[in-house]
Amino acid sequence: MKPSHPPISTGNFPRKKDGPLLPAHIKKALNDKFARYAAQAPKEALTTHRMGGFGVGEGGVVVVWQPHNFRRYYSFDRIGFVSKKPSTHTLQEMQGVVPNFQCNYFHKTTNSGAEEIYDDFMGCQIRVKRRCVEVVNKWHHKQWRKTLAVSLDAIGPNIDRVLRDMEEQCLHALRVFITLHGGRSDFGEFRSGTQEIGLEDEEFLRRVDPGCIVHDPVFKKVYGEKFEFKTPLAVKNYVHNRALEKLSPEISSRLDALCVSLDLLSRPVRMADCLARLQGGINSFPVDLLLPENQFLLRELDLSHKLLFSEWLFVRFGGVC
Repeated sequence: MKPSHPPISTGNFPRKKDGPLLPAHIKKALNDKFARYAAQAPKEALTTHRMGGFGVGEGGVVVVWQPHNFRRYYSFDRIGFVSKKPSTHTLQEMQGVVPNFQCNYFHKTTNSGAEEIYDDFMGCQIRVKRRCVEVVNKWHHKQWRKTLAVSLDAIGPNIDRVLRDMEEQCLHALRVFITLHGGRSDFGEFRSGTQEIGLEDEEFLRRVDPGCIVHDPVFKKVYGEKFEFKTPLAVKNYVHNRALEKLSPEISSRLDALCVSLDLLSRPVRMADCLARLQGGINSFPVDLLLPENQFLLRELDLSHKLLFSEWLFVRFGGVC
């Protein structure tokens, strides 16, 4: 029987630093809007059925995704390694010490005896190779995750958090495996790991013909409607960009409102500058007033500043505009 959930501890999955994609004041306004609804919204759900799809709303950015085939390769030395399963007594002792350990994992030898495979070991598949060990995380093999990112900046960290948990599950299984079967490892990465991250986006990805098969360096599509991205960075970039597309009408309206606000703030300064330049350019009335550059400045003035100019003109030359 597979345990309902493994022990989780903090891992060290590397993070990719993302630069700002929006001006700070626009991003803050959007994040504040999401945050108002975040306290009541569920952060994550697990299910074996597909749910909804990608979306942006009052609750934030909702991402429906499926991390699977999460593989990690760690250095491994076969010194002291015993491939055969220990006795039932030893397994039962381990079950009493290690939470969620199950005795009924499966062992087989493959590749002409060069590799040993252990299925359902602490929710993982462990494959002992000649110079390394491969650990495949199978805790949530076919389950879709519905994750809520309460802001644009939270999209990447939310995905990273799940992948760090999966990394730690792999390491925890390997530590227990070495305790039970022997061998040595410094738990360092032997070579780059792989994963496939399924993503559901009903408004965009489903437009692609279900019968179409795609193989690309960034993603692939071989199972009907499901797209699978090959790196965490690729899926984070896609989700981030789609969120910006969905938010573009609101961003546009906020930019329009910002332009109006800036115009209102700068208008008094602009009018005062035009008035000062117009007054400085008139030394002889009405000749200087008729010059094209001064006529341009005069047209730029609003009604209140035209009245001020008229008063100044009357005091200075005894005439009016």
